[in-house]
Amino acid sequence: MQESSAWVPAIAGTPSERVRLARLALESAIAEDGVAGADSGPLGLRLTQGGGEIVQGVTAAVTAGGRYELTLHLVGRLVPLRPLSDGVRAAVEQAAASAGLAERLEAVHIRWEGVNAPGDPPPTQAATPAGAPPASTPPQPGSGTPRASTPPRPGSGSAAAAGSGAPPPPPGTGPAPRTRRPPEPTPRPAE
Repeated sequence: MQESSAWVPAIAGTPSERVRLARLALESAIAEDGVAGADSGPLGLRLTQGGGEIVQGVTAAVTAGGRYELTLHLVGRLVPLRPLSDGVRAAVEQAAASAGLAERLEAVHIRWEGVNAPGDPPPTQAATPAGAPPASTPPQPGSGTPRASTPPRPGSGSAAAAGSGAPPPPPGTGPAPRTRRPPEPTPRPAE
């Protein structure tokens, strides 16, 4: 018995329409004045992958009609973001039309993941070969990026570390969290 599948994977090295649209969208967005870059998220999962290529900062999803809905995860500069969003959307639609992919594009969504002030390092974004590690942005002071630290010594306690300037202990090494018991049910009066 032969199985039939409507899904046919792209040949390695040949990007699918989905990946081509994601790459066109990223290139068009980055070219817009006011866009500092794209953001693939803290775990590097905001991406589109296929055909041996990874496009970071763009997610492409197939809609019920078989067209593609793109979400660009961008970092802007200090400019008005609504007009910039409109300009990015128009640039992506124009690029898709120029590539003959306009009929495959359902919608373009823009998510501003951050805004870079003058002097901030640019975010990292790229279209990379599959298997390459995702590009990462160096940790920024106060960004909440976890730092490597050694667990506290027994008996040091959090009070000792609080004034020492040492980083807080890693999760799971402190005291067990308190749990609350549910309230006792209220007895109902007899009828």
